[in-house]
Amino acid sequence: MQLISAIAVIAAIASGGVVDEPADRTGIASSEMSAYIDQLISQKRLITDLKVRIIDRKIVFDVSHTANKSEIPWLIQINVSDKEYRDFSRRYTADGFENPIHRQITANRKKLHSTVWVQKSSGSKVLTLPDGPIPASGDLGKDLEPLNELLLESLRANNIPGATVAVASEGKIIFERGFGYSDLEPPMPMAPNTTIRIASISKPITAVAVLLLIEDGKLQLDDLVIDFLTRERKFSLPADADPAWNRITIRNLLQHSGGWNRDKSKDTMFELAEVTRSAKLDKIARIPDVVRYQLSRPLDFEPGSEYQYSNVGYCLLGRVIEAASEQSYESFVTRRILIPAGMTQTRLGKTRLSDRADDEAHYYTQTIKTYPAVWEVASDKTSGGFEMVSAPYGQWDLEVMDAHGGWTSTASDLVRFAMAIESLDTPLLKPDSFSLMKARPSFAEPTDNSWYGLGWDVRPIAGLEQANMWHIGLISGSSTILVKRWDNCVWAVLFNTDQTKDGKACSTVIDGPMHSAVSLSLQLIEQGRGEKRREAEAN
Repeated sequence: MQLISAIAVIAAIASGGVVDEPADRTGIASSEMSAYIDQLISQKRLITDLKVRIIDRKIVFDVSHTANKSEIPWLIQINVSDKEYRDFSRRYTADGFENPIHRQITANRKKLHSTVWVQKSSGSKVLTLPDGPIPASGDLGKDLEPLNELLLESLRANNIPGATVAVASEGKIIFERGFGYSDLEPPMPMAPNTTIRIASISKPITAVAVLLLIEDGKLQLDDLVIDFLTRERKFSLPADADPAWNRITIRNLLQHSGGWNRDKSKDTMFELAEVTRSAKLDKIARIPDVVRYQLSRPLDFEPGSEYQYSNVGYCLLGRVIEAASEQSYESFVTRRILIPAGMTQTRLGKTRLSDRADDEAHYYTQTIKTYPAVWEVASDKTSGGFEMVSAPYGQWDLEVMDAHGGWTSTASDLVRFAMAIESLDTPLLKPDSFSLMKARPSFAEPTDNSWYGLGWDVRPIAGLEQANMWHIGLISGSSTILVKRWDNCVWAVLFNTDQTKDGKACSTVIDGPMHSAVSLSLQLIEQGRGEKRREAEAN
């Protein structure tokens, strides 16, 4: 008999959006249940009732559901045998799940079970930090109290396990410290050079890689993306594909105007179960599978006509980089960006906890829950109990996110990257390329005081030919921000949790106060220099 399993995958990287709620359905064939459950999951619904009937000697299901406002982990299994049900019951009960909905039916003289498993409230717990003073490590800039006070108070007030911070001024790092804990069991103080998933700060790295290829003469901003995707027949556009695919340019992808709206068509990078099942794969979909799936999907708007943040667009840019450079995305970025910028600890990350790097932080969420791992959920061929994981270690797959969210790094490495873009000695980019990165998109309103350029958020400074540039990253288990301020100050703050205890992104909480703390710290440095000059003059 068929076994279908699904898990409420709630992506903490702002995937998905507001869509029409699906109605309750009756008479769903077993073969249609997988697609229907995917629909409920993507729209954050929770099954409240399940009826099983036999019509014309075939099993059908009636499903009722409601909004899953508390984002409760759940899964469903249908048509499993007595033995499978007993085995699953032992496994999931031990993992903190209960089955409030359990139905039995006899078909072909066999008893079959269909069950909805929901994580018990006692199956999750609130993140608790160690008692006592919050540790701080690293000597560089430890006397800059405005920064120390801000980070210590931010962690204390918001129940944040740990953070790393690096600040540079005039091309030199002046502050590099770790605060809180990189691991809680046992407590391990956060070192300044701890690596952390940077999520969407990967996009500025990808944008610089594209601009380097433009400088090399291998790309142009208005080149068609499809020409690179289909180079050497690596991918092909289906005969019935949306004609708009032939109008998407490199510029469109860099500016998030490629034609995809997550509020309408979901974020494919977090829909691996659907991609896997659509292609009838034995194992979870990889990047080429995601691209092929996307090529078969219609666009949501005319390319280049509006801004809609798109992880898929940057995934495609990674493939364009590979086609134009004739090497892997990782190899090109390493050779042309990481090595020249001195980013010695930046590397693509891994999903599983068992694959965590020696210098990498442990990731936490404010409510600690377990979920069936996405690589098992994606396949209908799963026939045993799922591996249960915490959200940062398998609720989604980091390995498919390379060009849009897959890098891990340190705060100081990211600061080096931002400084290297236009360094005085050996800048990564030519001045014209840097200007293109900051330019206002053609579809932006003239009254907009900020916009998304080529891989960066940009806010021009009134009266100056300068701009603040920044990017944030957010994924369950980490929240990050990189700022390149108009006055040659650069900073990065990386947290090993995504939200505060009040449900706010950690980067949002730290953003404004960091501007003030950096400015006050620079004043202290200048005051110190003045005192030394006066002492020297007095002597």
